[in-house]
Amino acid sequence: MHTADDAAAIRRCRSGDIRGLDALMARHQVQALRVAYLLTGNRMQAEDVVQDSFLQVFRTIKHFRPDHPFAPWLHGSVTHVARQRLRGSSRRREVSLNAPDALSATRRAPLEGRIQSRRPSWQNGGGRCWTHSAR
Repeated sequence: MHTADDAAAIRRCRSGDIRGLDALMARHQVQALRVAYLLTGNRMQAEDVVQDSFLQVFRTIKHFRPDHPFAPWLHGSVTHVARQRLRGSSRRREVSLNAPDALSATRRAPLEGRIQSRRPSWQNGGGRCWTHSAR
C-alpha cells in the first residue's frame, strides 16, 4: 500500500495536474536515481533515465492500480527506461559537444586514407618526380 501523500499525488496526476508529478518526484526521486545509477553506471545517464521515467509515469498513470504500492511500479518504469537506453546506446556512438572537431576528424580520417592510397606514387612522395633540369 502507498501513503496518503502518494494517493493524493496520484489522483492529481490522473486528473492531469503536473503538481501531482512534482509531489511524486519530491518523494521518490532519490530512490529512483539510485536504481537508475545501479543499472547505467553513469550519473548523467541515470538522471536522464529518472526524468524520462517520471514523464512515462505521468503519461501512463491511468494504468497504475491504486491498491498496489507506487514505488515498485516506478522502479519497474526506471528499469524499463534504463534498459531501453542501454540497448540504444550500444547502437549509437556518443560524441562530446565540447570537442566539435571530434566528429569531423573521425569522419575525415578514413576518407583521407583512401584518397592518399589512390594518388599516384609521385604525389605520395614514393616515386621520383622529374623536373626539367633533371632530364
